[in-house]
Amino acid sequence: MSTISKERSRDTKIKLNDNLHQSITDISKLVRQSTKFGETQDQLFKTAKQFSHQEASLSNISNNLTHISKLLSSIDSQATLTCQSAQLTSGLREKTDNIKRSLK
Repeated sequence: MSTISKERSRDTKIKLNDNLHQSITDISKLVRQSTKFGETQDQLFKTAKQFSHQEASLSNISNNLTHISKLLSSIDSQATLTCQSAQLTSGLREKTDNIKRSLK
């Protein structure tokens, strides 16, 4: 083999080796990016799942607050009726006392 052929062969081998090394480096980068993408997808899925749970919790809290509001409204109505009843009872006592006094 001539010297020129040997040099070309050596240069070709070096270029192929460099290309192979660059390809391996590129593949490694792609694998790392793919892994990061997978991890990001997993994190997004977990976040979405947590958001869904939080949304359900907020819905339950909203329902509970609505129920509490209805209970408070009922308590307010009962308190109003109790107050009116006390006023009527007091008025009846006063009238009863007045009638008893007038009968004496």
